[in-house]
Amino acid sequence: MGEPIHRITVGNGKIKIFAWSQMHGNESTTTKAVFDILKSFRIFANEEYIESLLKELQICFVPCSIQMAPELIQE
Repeated sequence: MGEPIHRITVGNGKIKIFAWSQMHGNESTTTKAVFDILKSFRIFANEEYIESLLKELQICFVPCSIQMAPELIQE
């Protein structure tokens, strides 16, 4: 399709986690959950448990892995 695959990476730990959502165009609930998780990381960034989590983990999110998904979703 020629479109870039966008990703969001948080943390800088040795344990690497790759997570994606919306492999099919009609699965937007998981994409919304990914952004809820990212929002929580931002809101609670100064909390000790979040700091220690992100020191141990590096999490790469691909929030919409199917390139045409946004065009397919009609809400």
